[in-house]
Amino acid sequence: MKFSILGFGALQRLPQEWKTKIDNEVVNSLQGELTTFQTKILNNFDQGLSPKGTPWTPLSQITLSQKLTNRILYETGGLRGSYNFHVEKTKQFSASLIADNFSPVAEFHEYGTRNMPKREILAIEDKNITDIMNGIAKRIASQLESGFNSK
Repeated sequence: MKFSILGFGALQRLPQEWKTKIDNEVVNSLQGELTTFQTKILNNFDQGLSPKGTPWTPLSQITLSQKLTNRILYETGGLRGSYNFHVEKTKQFSASLIADNFSPVAEFHEYGTRNMPKREILAIEDKNITDIMNGIAKRIASQLESGFNSK
């Protein structure tokens, strides 16, 4: 998820101190959303739910007979534990909330294969993105209105 303040030419005319504060606020706001984002994704993973809240496709009987547990996408905990959540500053007035996974099997589960249904883990609902973006924008607008006096 990326948050950028675009189309605000007036921001370029602000003193450098304010530009720095806005940059910090963008990163801090996304950092504040990071725990919520991570918790939602991992809770859904634990419950076998897609980001939309729909249950993952059940395992086939053949797969169940080969596994040590009947939990979907869980054998050793390695896949669940291999997600990395962080905020990355990308450019002025822009940062990204990133969830990545370099496990060789993560992509197969996220997108599916010819022989395996997809079981989405990382997608996030448009409504949640809109809510997060609006919250960040309000927080930054509030800071601009107050002249960053509270910091």
